Amino acid sequence: MVKSKGTELLEELKSVVSEKTVDALLPPLVFVMVNSTVGLEAAAVSAVIFALLIGFRRLRRLGGPGVEEYRAGKEPPWQGQTRGF
Repeated sequence: MVKSKGTELLEELKSVVSEKTVDALLPPLVFVMVNSTVGLEAAAVSAVIFALLIGFRRLRRLGGPGVEEYRAGKEPPWQGQTRGF
């Protein structure tokens, strides 16, 4: 099946604007904005903190083996690891 150019462009735009891409672009944008207003050190710290917050949010949403699952000796894949795949 041949896709139209419009469909291909729309799919490409969706992949570029996906959450992962936006998450990767936000810390540098924070760096640039803070650097232009406050300074280099504050910009670097702000960008790193912002990146860590995004990473923690993504890890929390992904889930993983809960302490209860691990201690109960349940076999992998754990409930939290079955989402997103």
